[in-house]
Amino acid sequence: MKLKEWQKISLIVVGIFLIVFVFVAIIASSMPGEAPPLSRDSFLVLNISGEIPERTTGDPVAEILGAPTVSIQTLRQVILKAKIDEKIKGIIVRPNLAGMGWAKTDEIIAALTDFKTSGKPIYAFLETALNRDYYLACTADSIFAVGTGIALINGFYSTPAFLKG
Repeated sequence: MKLKEWQKISLIVVGIFLIVFVFVAIIASSMPGEAPPLSRDSFLVLNISGEIPERTTGDPVAEILGAPTVSIQTLRQVILKAKIDEKIKGIIVRPNLAGMGWAKTDEIIAALTDFKTSGKPIYAFLETALNRDYYLACTADSIFAVGTGIALINGFYSTPAFLKG
C-alpha cells in the first residue's frame, strides 16, 4: 500500500503537533505549583552561590536549559517579604563561592540590614568562603562555619593613585 502525497503531509503535521504537545507538557509539569504553606517559627534560607544576575527573564524554557532562576531583584523582594511575614522568625544566609560583583553583594547586604530593623535574627553558615562570602556573612548576628571548611579570606587593601598634572 502506497501513501499518497497528502497522506504523507498529514502524517508529518500530526507528528509535529505530537512533538510540540509533549514539549509543552514537559515544560508545564516542570513549572512550580503553589508554594508550600509556611508553619510558625520558619526560617528563610538563602543559598547564595555562583553568578547571580540583576534580573531574570522568567522564561521557563531558559530555566529548563539551566539559566539562573534567582536574581538580585528576587532576593531583595524575598527578604522584604520575610521582614513583614509573621511566620518567618529569621534568615539563614549560606554564601558559597558567590561569584557576583561587589555592587550586587552590597545590594544584598542593604536588604539584609533593612531586614534587621524588624528585630529578627540573621545567621550565616559558611562552608567555603572567599572575601565576598565573608563580607556577606558579616551582616549576620552570628556566623557559623564547618570545622573542615575552607576560608580564603585575604582581607581588603586599597591605595590611592596620585597622578601629577
